[in-house]
Formats: sequence, structure tokens, C-alpha cells
Amino acid sequence: MKLNRYQAFATHLMGSILVALCSSALVFLVWYPGKLAAASGVTDIFLMLLAIDVIVGPVITLIVFNTAKKELRRHLAIVLALQLTALVYGMHAVFIARPVYAVFSVDRFELVFANDLTDEKLQKVTDSRFKKLPL
Repeated sequence: MKLNRYQAFATHLMGSILVALCSSALVFLVWYPGKLAAASGVTDIFLMLLAIDVIVGPVITLIVFNTAKKELRRHLAIVLALQLTALVYGMHAVFIARPVYAVFSVDRFELVFANDLTDEKLQKVTDSRFKKLPL
């Protein structure tokens, strides 16, 4: 069965949506559970990342898909590689900025983010439970 450009677009879109749902589960259930997503402000940034990733990849597939092209597979592989690279980069940025601790400071709780704690700072920690950052 040969796909036409609209079927290829729909297939790519469904795959992108599935990957976006899995990524969202990881971000909002593991890295930023509960109210941490709202407290850290990651929701808008992450949803923008997903929207761009889910829309741009399938639209480029819609544009480049032509069964008469000899190098169609290579073009589609390049589109997929670029889309996955953008997703991995965005997920990495979200991961390194995740909140790792909620600490009470004088009269309020403050979030401590993973990218705030350098290796230098972690070496000064005396309690072994806090030498490694939690996921």
C-alpha cells in the first residue's frame, strides 16, 4: 500500500502526538509532579516546545512527501532526525531545570532547581542523602 502525502502527514502527526503524550507524562508525572509545574513555570514553555515539535515535523512531511522522489526515504529520515533532535534538546533543558528540593526559608518555601546546584556546591554537602540530585 502506497501512502499519499496526506496519509503520510496523518501518520507522522499521530506518531508525533504519541511521543508528545509520553514526554508529557515524563515531565508532569516524574520531573514536575503536582503543583511543581505551576510553581516553576515550566508548563507554558513545555507546551510551546511540544506544539512546535508536533506541528512542524508533520507539516514538513506534508511539504516534502512525493512518491516520485528517488530520495524520499532520506528526506523523511532527515525530517525525523531534526524533529527528534529538537525534542531531545528541549527535554534536556526541561530536565536540567527541574526542581529538586523545596526548602523552607524564613517565612516561605522556595524551590531549588537542579541547574542551581553545581558539582562544587554538592561536594560541600555533609549529609550523604543529599550528595546526589533526585530525579
